[in-house]
Amino acid sequence: MHPVVVLDGQLFRATFDYPGVSVERIDWARIHWSGSQVLARPVVVDVVTVAALEVYVERLRFSLGQLAELQERPGDFRWPGAAGF
Repeated sequence: MHPVVVLDGQLFRATFDYPGVSVERIDWARIHWSGSQVLARPVVVDVVTVAALEVYVERLRFSLGQLAELQERPGDFRWPGAAGF
């Protein structure tokens, strides 16, 4: 399960940029939420705007397709920089 929050509005990313704060408008963000009382590990949650939802879904579908292909041939895949595994 991969939770997704769809926002009907604008989404912004704010970062500290000495001496102030930098703010930029974004279409989607991936956060790692650690507030669960049930799970010990963080939960990955995507936040996406309604305007970017169609593109987000297509990219997610493409990524999941690539992962499915890798599962079918696990011996062919090596993580970059994982020499010796």
